[in-house]
Formats: sequence, C-alpha cells, structure tokens
Amino acid sequence: MRYAQNRNKLLLIQDIQNIHLEKKEESRGGFSNRFIWREFIYPTYRIAENTYYEYLRTPAKRLLKKLEEQPAQMNLF
Repeated sequence: MRYAQNRNKLLLIQDIQNIHLEKKEESRGGFSNRFIWREFIYPTYRIAENTYYEYLRTPAKRLLKKLEEQPAQMNLF
C-alpha cells in the first residue's frame, strides 16, 4: 500500500487499529480478525475486508509521528 500522507486518514487507521486491539484483548485472542471486522468495524466505517487488513498492516503511529515532525509549509503571501 502506498501510504498517504493525509493526517485524517492516518487518524482513521489508528482508530481502527485501536478498536482491533481492544476487541482482541477483551476476547483474549478468541475473536478472529474477520469477526472483529464484521461485527465492530464494518457497521461503523463501511470499509471492505481487504482495506481493513491493509489498515492493520499500516504503521499509523510511526507515520503520524513522522508527519508531525515535518516543518509546516510556509505561506506564499
């Protein structure tokens, strides 16, 4: 996946990853990734299963940190 440098998209990915980790911890690893997607992610975010797996692979925290470290764009006027 080509990582978009869009802050809002990275925040969305981070939210989905947090939900995934929360549900895995609640069930002590008993829920499958497909069950978590079907019951908790899809009803709220309406993303495809493949997109869900891409989001799980994305290092969102690292990319957000890198994005915040970049200097702000200078104004032209």
